[in-house]
Amino acid sequence: MAAGEQGRGFGVAANEIRNLANQSQEQAAATQEIPAALNNIYSATKQLDDFSQKFR
Repeated sequence: MAAGEQGRGFGVAANEIRNLANQSQEQAAATQEIPAALNNIYSATKQLDDFSQKFR
């Protein structure tokens, strides 16, 4: 294998690693949003339950 081919192969691998790192960072950020979303769902559910209690 020629040195140029090895360099291109390394460049491709480095680019893929960079892409995976970016995807991991995006997924980590999205994962951090889950607790807030669950809290919003809980709050909305509680409000609906409180509202429905008024009609019982």
